[in-house]
Amino acid sequence: FSQMELGQSKPLAEYLNHTFRFRVTEVRGRDVVLSRSILLREEQERQRRDLLETLEVGKELEAEVIKVERFGVFVDLGGGLHALIPTPELAWSAQDDVKAVLEPGVNVLIKLIEIQTDGPKPKIAASMRQVTQDPWLSVAGRFAEGQVVKGRVTRMVPFGAFVEIAPGIEALLHISQ
Repeated sequence: FSQMELGQSKPLAEYLNHTFRFRVTEVRGRDVVLSRSILLREEQERQRRDLLETLEVGKELEAEVIKVERFGVFVDLGGGLHALIPTPELAWSAQDDVKAVLEPGVNVLIKLIEIQTDGPKPKIAASMRQVTQDPWLSVAGRFAEGQVVKGRVTRMVPFGAFVEIAPGIEALLHISQ
């Protein structure tokens, strides 16, 4: 049963009355040992190689979130390849609680920002932030000196507070104000 899948196996009942391909791994008299996971691993490796040939820095694609950590989010690119989206690359605004923003199973649009294929395992970094427009490009047309705005205090520092006045736009409220 441990040789049915690459990761977590499904409940036994889900395999009944289905036909699968297996590799014979051992023959001992009347005992024959089979493995499906070996074939799945080989197929995944083929897909990984093919996918790695098509990936390049700057490419945008859709990926599924598979794991959320405090330092970032891992997404599945297919073929067993995963990319890390570091926390600063999730959005233009600061993210205090990544788990409140994303959860496993969600599809997101990403841009590949780094691909390292040397070494035993490829390391791929991606960004969700870079597939959206920089909010600072429109700040001059949205805000004017003397304008009254509402905002959310995002962090306190010894010289004042930072206030988010629009998604991705933080303003400094000096301590003297």
